[in-house]
Amino acid sequence: KDIVGKMDYDLFPKDLAEKHRAEDKKILKTGTEIRNENWLTTAKGQKIRIEVHKSPMRDKNGKIIGIIGISRDISLRYMTEEKLKILQFGIDKSQIGIYQIDENARICYANDYGCKQLGYGREELMQLSLADIDENFNKKGWDEARNELKEEFSISFETVHIRKDGTKFPVDITVNYLEFENKPISFSFVKDITLQKNTMEELDRSEKRFRTLVEQSTDGMILSDQNGNIIEVNQRTCLSLGYSEKELLKMKIGDIDPTFEKQKSLVKFEEQLKPGEPFIIESMHRRKNGTMFPVEVSLGLIELHGINVVVGFARDISDRLKVQKELLESEENLRTTLNSIGDAVISVNAGGFITGMNPTAENLTGWSINQSKGLKLFKVLTIIDNTTGKKVPDSIQNIIKSGQKIERYEDVVLLSKEGQKYHVRQSLAPLINAEGEIKGVVLVIRNITKEHEFIEVLHKSQNNLEKAQEIAQMGSWDLNPDTGYGFWSKEMFRLFNRDTELGIPSFEEFLYYVHEEDRQLLREANKQALKNRKPFNAEIRTNPELGDVRIIRAQFECKYSKNKKEVILYGTCLNITEQKKTDQALKESESQFRGLIEASPDAIFITDYSSRMLYANATLENQTGYTAADFQIPQEENSFIHPDDAEKVTEFLKNFIVSKDQISDTIENRFIDKWGKTHWYSSRIAKINFEGQPALQFTTRNVTEEQKVREALIRSEKGYRTLFENMEQGIVYQDLNGKIISANPAAQKILGLKLDQLQERSSLDNRWHSIHEDGSEFPGAEHPAMQALATGKPVKDVLMGIFNSEKDEYRWILVSAMPEFKEGENKPYQVFATFTDISEIKRAEDIIKQNTVLLEESQQIAKLGHYVFDITTGKWQSSKMLDKIFGIDENYEKSVEGWSNLIHSEFKPEMTVYLRDVVLKQGNLFDREYKIVRQNDNRERWVHGHGRLERDADGNIIRMIGTIQDINDRKVLEEQLMQSQKMEAIGQLAGGVAHDFNNMLTVINGYSEMLLYKDIHPEFRGLIQEILNASTKATRLTSQLLTFSRKQIIQPKILNLNQVITDQIKMLRRLLGEDVEVSTTFDPQLRSIKADIGQIEQIIMNISINARDAMPLGGKLIIERKIIQLIILMDGNNPNLNPANNRS
Repeated sequence: KDIVGKMDYDLFPKDLAEKHRAEDKKILKTGTEIRNENWLTTAKGQKIRIEVHKSPMRDKNGKIIGIIGISRDISLRYMTEEKLKILQFGIDKSQIGIYQIDENARICYANDYGCKQLGYGREELMQLSLADIDENFNKKGWDEARNELKEEFSISFETVHIRKDGTKFPVDITVNYLEFENKPISFSFVKDITLQKNTMEELDRSEKRFRTLVEQSTDGMILSDQNGNIIEVNQRTCLSLGYSEKELLKMKIGDIDPTFEKQKSLVKFEEQLKPGEPFIIESMHRRKNGTMFPVEVSLGLIELHGINVVVGFARDISDRLKVQKELLESEENLRTTLNSIGDAVISVNAGGFITGMNPTAENLTGWSINQSKGLKLFKVLTIIDNTTGKKVPDSIQNIIKSGQKIERYEDVVLLSKEGQKYHVRQSLAPLINAEGEIKGVVLVIRNITKEHEFIEVLHKSQNNLEKAQEIAQMGSWDLNPDTGYGFWSKEMFRLFNRDTELGIPSFEEFLYYVHEEDRQLLREANKQALKNRKPFNAEIRTNPELGDVRIIRAQFECKYSKNKKEVILYGTCLNITEQKKTDQALKESESQFRGLIEASPDAIFITDYSSRMLYANATLENQTGYTAADFQIPQEENSFIHPDDAEKVTEFLKNFIVSKDQISDTIENRFIDKWGKTHWYSSRIAKINFEGQPALQFTTRNVTEEQKVREALIRSEKGYRTLFENMEQGIVYQDLNGKIISANPAAQKILGLKLDQLQERSSLDNRWHSIHEDGSEFPGAEHPAMQALATGKPVKDVLMGIFNSEKDEYRWILVSAMPEFKEGENKPYQVFATFTDISEIKRAEDIIKQNTVLLEESQQIAKLGHYVFDITTGKWQSSKMLDKIFGIDENYEKSVEGWSNLIHSEFKPEMTVYLRDVVLKQGNLFDREYKIVRQNDNRERWVHGHGRLERDADGNIIRMIGTIQDINDRKVLEEQLMQSQKMEAIGQLAGGVAHDFNNMLTVINGYSEMLLYKDIHPEFRGLIQEILNASTKATRLTSQLLTFSRKQIIQPKILNLNQVITDQIKMLRRLLGEDVEVSTTFDPQLRSIKADIGQIEQIIMNISINARDAMPLGGKLIIERKIIQLIILMDGNNPNLNPANNRS
């Protein structure tokens, strides 16, 4: 009654009515159909969403006679769709990939980020299974995982995914298990952890570099707190001090450095120590055995685990002190931090002229430092706004005026000299001198091209859920139950798949077109309508045998005809199949996507622009402990944002709300949970409509662990950089081609080149003029760094000479090289070389070698050896010459007992007491001659030992240093001299006796000869002749004695030498003794000689006595006389030695 008779637009508000009036005119004029949706307020004041379908109504001739309109209340569907849009938006804008997986491991759904991760379109992905994208997938593992998932409802693990292009990347996966209408559903939340892995690998490499540098250092390293407690040492420290690492970690610096407290108070180095500024002192360290040695200590201050600790590098300078008489002055201050970062760095002066650039800047711009130095910045550096395509003006003068640093994050492109484009991010800062004046600007440019390629702006939201299908077609009908006649519109035939040529069916015929299970319902409804005149409204299905089953909303009622005589059934049938499917799909989707949002590992929540919470998933409460109601409390009463970040977050939200952006940049801030614990969160915000009002959707991820890793990496890099700059060892990093990337100040000093000069060279550069120890050329390919790159193995302690052009001399360095590998690769990508300048030590070693050779030659000539006797161990060390004197080798036991065993038994007791009581107890010098028995040939030798004692700081005797000289030749000479003196005395005595005896023999000979001249009895003549013979022999004997005593006049005459020797044999046998057997061998063809018989006999006697002395245990003496040939080579230049004058 309220509606009939009114125009349809009379029911609507003015603006909507005008719209409908215009639509009606268009339909009546053109005959087109119009569909639209509108909000409508009902008579009861309820706001509903309606869907309107208007069509022209025509007469039999096709003339438009009116408009038929169908309106449907779609409020519930619209609200459901809006919620689904929001849910879908949240899923697609999530920063992780989300997948729905069925029981057979096939992919049923993937969000935008998941498609982007793998490089597939959604339709492509939904044709794949996990086996196609997961490198580690196997059927058995999947079945086990599903069983575990059904019990635990959620599992997490790491694996590797494969993109469409074949590239691989590591992922962290959380799988949640849900059941919807008794159907199992699995959702996988996949997070790309490439950055995290790379960060961890870089942290690990940094730690390894730190450890390798420390452990390979030739200097001892000690970390201590500011109270002097030792907290870490390297292996070199343990070796040099003789302590184990465990022992040292229980000690203080004062335990190994007795002068520590004194040094500390004198130089007040606690005040002098500053981060990054080393402080060098010289001191003395005490080993575990009590001995002291000088060290040079480089002290620095670094941060470790949030506290300042002192790092000390101690170098044993004992060898240096052997060469240098005075201690070396402290090293010059370390130069400016190495310009070897991976970012491009360009420095300009106040006039905008380039003063320097690092290799990265050269590579990025295409300009070398030599080409660009002195040019204006804008001629070298071309920065273009990627959005507008216009050149970005430099801000040099603005920075010089303001003195403020500028960070630029806009999308800009650097155009290199060759036209190459790089996406970059800039940072500009003023260069300030010691007086605080701004002298220029430094630009740091980071190449983010790869990042720009892989991290694209998130796609605009797209509607995954398609619109519900067109408004359901509706057919109308009427039927006279009595006559069986009625009417069917064309739509009725289409809806029930009946051919129009068959005409209008009867009620029973119509039932054939209805699903068998719904026929009885229609029969009962027909009876009730005819009997009770009640309207019918129900859903029925079409016969599946006639085609696809349709769901039809059937409505009819029983009315009288116009003449009130007949009962007519009027009804409509509306195809709601698509609506039913849509409603069911919406129901399933809403449940699934809500499950996704609730199961997401990211916290997702929606607020209005005043920060009032409208919705929050369960993850937010699980991670923070707060419910959605807690977030309704005003900020000042319950602050969730860390106070240090509150202002930043507020300003960020304020700027985003007024901006035109629909999605914000990522913001990281700290959040305080309900239990007071602080977490780091990374968030992105999107502007959406929620339940008819503008709202903000937050997708927030807990990045606390990633933040810890980043902070640990920064601390590690800071510690590594401090060590890198403070070490006295040279350190050089080189790429896979051997080109120098960076070098510490020590390396620059040792090599005599500045950093930019070093970075122009590689190990293969012939300008090094490298040499081996023998002076031969050292090829670049043999350099330890190149060997380490080629073999992938460390190379240690290679000695080489490098020409230092700054000092115009060769410096000797000891080089080691360590290759570095990226995770999963077996070929090094770079190498770092460490080297120590041992030039002074090398010079000292050369001097020592020369002195050693001179000493050995001197000792060889003097038959003098030296020794060092360690009193504490009872062991002695000896020179080669001393070993030769003793007749021992390197395996001989060099102890007190070993020395005692070498002493002749006649001297052993005396020497043992002398060493113990006189030398060691009384502290006297060792000065004794004694006899030894050589160990290798048992020969006795006389030696003279000298030695002096050395004491430690407490006066205790620690060792004896001395020499032992072989004086056997001297002793023999002394004995020979004594023997000669004896013989001289004997000779003098013998001469006197012989002279007197000869006088008496002359009388005997004279009287005997006189008697023989007389005529005497023959019997007596024979006796007198014997007297004369004996007297003659006695005269010859006295003659020999006189010759021996050098008082006899030489009387040479012709002699038969064989006879002379034969006559002397009897006397020789008596003289030589019974232990010597004497025999002779004569050549009968030998001629006689002319000589003094006395001298010949003396010569034979002397030779025989020497032979006897050579055979102390007895032996055989053979006197042989034969012809030998002597060949003399004459000098033709000497007339006295002319071969013509030579005789055989």
